[in-house]
Amino acid sequence: MLRQPAAVALSATAVLFAFSATASAQNFKYPTNCKITASGEINTNAFIGATAFVAFDSDTTSLNASFPITSSSSIYNFFLADSFAELFQTFSDLGCITTAASSVAGQTSHEIVADTSQIRLQINTVSVHSASITRQLPAVGPGGPVTASNQYQIPQLNNLTLTLPFNVSTPTITPATIKVAFDLFRQDSTITTGSMVGAWEIFADANGNCVLDPFEIQLGGAAGIVFPNGTFVAPSTSFAAPAGSYILRTQYFNNIDLFQFSPDCTTSVSAGGFMVDGFNLRIKVG
Repeated sequence: MLRQPAAVALSATAVLFAFSATASAQNFKYPTNCKITASGEINTNAFIGATAFVAFDSDTTSLNASFPITSSSSIYNFFLADSFAELFQTFSDLGCITTAASSVAGQTSHEIVADTSQIRLQINTVSVHSASITRQLPAVGPGGPVTASNQYQIPQLNNLTLTLPFNVSTPTITPATIKVAFDLFRQDSTITTGSMVGAWEIFADANGNCVLDPFEIQLGGAAGIVFPNGTFVAPSTSFAAPAGSYILRTQYFNNIDLFQFSPDCTTSVSAGGFMVDGFNLRIKVG
């Protein structure tokens, strides 16, 4: 007679545990009537300049795109764009035969991987640079100064801006906890200069229209900058987010420059290598 109440009590405990686990669940969801958007541009430039000779090549690639959200529980999105500029010239510079070359080629990509518990976003640029000035002796003149340079740039005014709408769900009136990890890095194999800047922000989407409106309030954010062969790691961030609609916005811009200079016909110079930079963001709920 005593076994039946014990079994009932055990079942009740199991039900209570299952309810508690369900009640504590906090999740991300993704509105399938909305889109991920990207905007910005890549500029590549190659330049050769001498006393009486100038050559310039450039290219601009758009980063503008939009991507439908097809699942409320998961996202995978990858986008890549590339750009290049190059010059090769042989000319006489104040009696010195000079061969100068400048080239840059690179690509920028973003990748978003998200599910109900976390959002991961990575942005990367990989660029290859080369600049050389070869002077030929003997010469009939001294030769003047010659410059060869190139640049890969996502400009600040037209930076890569990504927006991702998402929802937070929680089975109770207690706000969810959002935790954010954020870091940047840059690696240079040659004498490239410049920097990379990255930033993230999360806004409450007050009217749920999946668009960042001027009146909507930022809940959290951070920004950092890195220089050649540098890293940046933001302090861990967490904040409360009531159930509702939100927008993640990230911004990213960089410039990678390679410069070579020959003052006269006795000096030949050359440099080349690659640059890799990265923006890493991880957002967790619960």
